Amino acid sequence: MRKRLIFVSIILSLSAFSCSKKAGNADNFLHPTISFESYSSGKITILNENSLKINDICKIEVIPNQGYYLSDLLISTNEKISFADENIYSFKVVEGENKINATFKKANSNISIGLKVISNNHGNINFISSIFKENVPIKFIALPDDDYEIDNLTINNEVFKLNDENIYAFTPKRNLNFIEISFKECDINSNYRVVDEMIVEKTVVDTTISSSDPYLNVNHDEFYANYSCANSYEDAYFRTKNYLLSGDISLQSHISSENYAVNKPKSGSSYLMSAYMRYEVDKDMNYVSYTVNSLNNKPYKIYYNAAYQSLNDVSAYLFAFLETPVNWYFEKNISKEELKKWDTFARVNVSTFSGDTEKYPYEPLLTGIDTKYNYYECDFGTKGDYYVNNRYEDIYNNGEKITRGAARLVFNYSYKNSKDVISANERHVFYTYNHYNDFEEYLNYEGGFTSRFGNESVGNSADEANKSNPPSNPKKILKALI
Repeated sequence: MRKRLIFVSIILSLSAFSCSKKAGNADNFLHPTISFESYSSGKITILNENSLKINDICKIEVIPNQGYYLSDLLISTNEKISFADENIYSFKVVEGENKINATFKKANSNISIGLKVISNNHGNINFISSIFKENVPIKFIALPDDDYEIDNLTINNEVFKLNDENIYAFTPKRNLNFIEISFKECDINSNYRVVDEMIVEKTVVDTTISSSDPYLNVNHDEFYANYSCANSYEDAYFRTKNYLLSGDISLQSHISSENYAVNKPKSGSSYLMSAYMRYEVDKDMNYVSYTVNSLNNKPYKIYYNAAYQSLNDVSAYLFAFLETPVNWYFEKNISKEELKKWDTFARVNVSTFSGDTEKYPYEPLLTGIDTKYNYYECDFGTKGDYYVNNRYEDIYNNGEKITRGAARLVFNYSYKNSKDVISANERHVFYTYNHYNDFEEYLNYEGGFTSRFGNESVGNSADEANKSNPPSNPKKILKALI
């Protein structure tokens, strides 16, 4: 397979003189010869030249002069050259001439080490870092082509564990560092059947309230000290009446994968969304509940007009009901009286979201936002673990005040040309933790979110509009029987 080589370097003209070493006394055309240039900016030494035969491994030491670094190293036979140790590299000797070609570059304040990226033809990498110096960590994102994924990643002979975000970091060694990455075709997931449309089921249930209010005058601290989620429509009804939560109470990280770690089903490079939408409705077909799908066969219900605050509960609520839970306020600022009603669970800012990528060119273009759908956005409350602008964000709601952070949920709710509500087949709920730079899309099951796409995901800085490296698009999604 032909290799593609990618280099990070600056250009410098070098004077060089030819030098060759014969491995043994046999004829050059039948037996190997090792040759290289004599450089004015560095030195090459063959460490085991006297014993080399065909298919042996030749080890060389390459030392740049003071103020220079090794930017690239090639063998004329196209044999793979590998990192062996600091300043030491190796390659397989073949019949005939094996010529070593080194490139030395002058170091500057930003670059003093070389990076040699070897990949096949099914993806590439973008460097997030802009400083390339010894012992200064380097961060990059791997970008597979459509329908491909990373197969292996090795940096300076260290095998890296792959992750869903495809973002990696390493501490470079002196001179030339080797990043070897290979991509493979995505496996087709055969566990779930892909379908064309969502499957909407509505079951009529009796919503008669048969008991007295169990939460009347309840002490909120005592209620939350012995908390469990609402287990019926009637339970959720009385909780809402008394400004009490019905869903998951746990403090939420700004990173979705820390809240919900699951193996996300895929088919090729496409994520699979659960096609099941199961509702309970009253006799007039008004919403009562929605069943949140689960990969571990533990579905649960959320109730209409109830209070929720977790990323999973709220995403499911938006997807099912096309509006926010009852503890959200349209205003960006609310009175202390309203704030205290919901303890630490009041949320604000339900407003239209333009997704204007001309005004904000660092934002990714969400599905249909420019031509087809109207979108809302709302705040999402986190525990304050997002490090930005050299500090951690404050907790969203401490019971005394709301400090609006960078996390938002964005969802489509109607069509631009008709104002009709979004059909079951066209719903989109997106989560952003870094103020619209990157998003993940909800997949209609517990813990189901795509990997991130957008601006920082492709290696740009926050709020940086980079025309040569634009934000990535939403991930491909198929509907499936999950």
